Amino acid sequence: MGDYAVTGDTLTDARLETDGDSIDVPAVIDPDENLGELHVQPDPVLSGNDHEFDLSIVEGLYEMPVNSNVAVTVHLENYDPENAVHWRNGDAIAVSGDARDGEVLTRNDGERHVLMAYTDGNGERESVEITEDAGWTDRVWNRLNRYRRSRGSRRSATHS
Repeated sequence: MGDYAVTGDTLTDARLETDGDSIDVPAVIDPDENLGELHVQPDPVLSGNDHEFDLSIVEGLYEMPVNSNVAVTVHLENYDPENAVHWRNGDAIAVSGDARDGEVLTRNDGERHVLMAYTDGNGERESVEITEDAGWTDRVWNRLNRYRRSRGSRRSATHS
């Protein structure tokens, strides 16, 4: 796999494909196993300020969708999460603590960061987007998205 790193406790195959704009990570597990977590270390192939990761977890020879959520950890270095915006499947992710759609945490050394999220229930697609050095419009859209979802969550919880 060269400079790329993909790990999991029950992976039978993994491919890393990039077209320069996005990184696709299809991971295959044994049909009799459950994958607890997938780690992606994309730094060697990252360039520019915009990054998109499309992750899918499938099982068996015929690569059928799994029937569970899988935790995904994207390890990142050499960027400032405070100046970036993060998205999971079109929903904003906050730095340090938005566990609903994921979260971005800084490791003890202050230079390494992890973006933690999860796949949908079928493991089919997990799209994670990061815009480093985000401009004010990116920040506004990200904040509005988080606010709108938090208002919707409270409203649905009080009207159920």
